Amino acid sequence: MVVIALLVMCGVAEANIHQWKETEYQTYSDKTHVKFKLTNKFSKTAPFYVRIDDKKFPNKLVLSPDQEIELDITVDTPPGITSVKHVCT
Repeated sequence: MVVIALLVMCGVAEANIHQWKETEYQTYSDKTHVKFKLTNKFSKTAPFYVRIDDKKFPNKLVLSPDQEIELDITVDTPPGITSVKHVCT
């Protein structure tokens, strides 16, 4: 029983690994533009979620092992605020 619980906990704690490539990040007075390649370096198919500041993109990106996808995203942002890019797995 204890061994099964440990195996389940290890499986849940396993994190996806991703790599940024060819990143371009530009901020303007009213918008943020992000262009980058995202590569799944995990050995299994993995879901990824993208967020820029408070703008969440609800659709998950499902990438196979070593699959690469190019993203080009522009979002409106409040003037004078520094934008932050997140990729959640």
